[in-house]
Amino acid sequence: MLRRLLVLALLSLSPALHAAPRPAPKAPRAVRSQSFDWDDNAVSMNTTVYVKSRIGEPELALSMNEWHGVQKLLGKPGPYEHRYLDRDPRTGGYRDMVDMAGRPNLFLRDLKRTVDGVAAWRGPAWQLLVDQLSTPAGARRASIITAREHTPDSMYAGLKFLKARGLIKHVPPKANLYGVNRADIAVDGAPLSGDTPARKLQVQKSLLDTLQRTAEGHLGQRQVWHFSDDDFANYSATKAGLSSDLSVGRWPNVDIVLHFTGRRGPQPEEVVTLDRTAL
Repeated sequence: MLRRLLVLALLSLSPALHAAPRPAPKAPRAVRSQSFDWDDNAVSMNTTVYVKSRIGEPELALSMNEWHGVQKLLGKPGPYEHRYLDRDPRTGGYRDMVDMAGRPNLFLRDLKRTVDGVAAWRGPAWQLLVDQLSTPAGARRASIITAREHTPDSMYAGLKFLKARGLIKHVPPKANLYGVNRADIAVDGAPLSGDTPARKLQVQKSLLDTLQRTAEGHLGQRQVWHFSDDDFANYSATKAGLSSDLSVGRWPNVDIVLHFTGRRGPQPEEVVTLDRTAL
C-alpha cells in the first residue's frame, strides 16, 4: 500500500517537474587578447641611440634614458644646438634597432644585456605581458607592435631567451611580432605606410578585423582586445583612429581597452574602454 502511494505521488509530480523552466545557459566568457608596444612599455631596453654633429664633433652614444631627455633639445640653443638624429638605417641614430644583412641579432644582444645588467628593466606593462604568456592559448593571442625595425625572427629569438631564463612561460607566434618601421613589412597584403602611429594603427585594425571574424565564427562570443603603449603620440593616434571606426559599427563583437603607460606624456597613465558612441 505504501509503495502504491509513493508511485502515485511521483506520477502526480512529474508534470510539474517537466514543466519547470531550465536555467538559461551561461554566456561564454569573453576571450582576451593583448598587444604590446615594446620599448619602455614592456621592457626598458639597454639600447644605444647615436646623435651626430653638424660641426664635426664626435658622435654621442646615449642610453635610452639619456635619449629621452636629449631628443627635444636637438637643434635648440644650448649644448645640443648642432646635434641631429640621422635617420639612415645603416649609419643613423636608430641603427641598433634595425636588422640588416651581416649584422648580429641586435634585439637579442640588447635584451640579454638589459636583463643581465639593468636593475629596473621591467616596464609598466611587463606583468600584463607575463600574464598573457602564462598559457599557450594566451600566447597565441599576444602580439608585439613596436617601432623597431627588427624582423619577427629576431624578436622571436629574444622572447625565446626570456622563456629560457624563466621570465615568461610561452612565446607568441612569429606572425604576431610586428616591427612596423621595417621597409618590407606588409599587413593583409598591403605595405605599411606613414609615420609610426599610422603604421601601428594599420596593424591594430588588421588584428581587430581578425578578432571580429573569430567572434562571428563562435556565435558572437565577445572578444576583448587590450593595447598598451607609453608613447603619447602612438596612444592618441590609436585612440582617435579606432574610436572613429567604432562609431560607424566596426568590430561590434570586440571590446577595445587602451592603456597609456607613459610617464613623460602630457597626461597621467590611463586605462579606457573605447565608447562606440563617442563620436
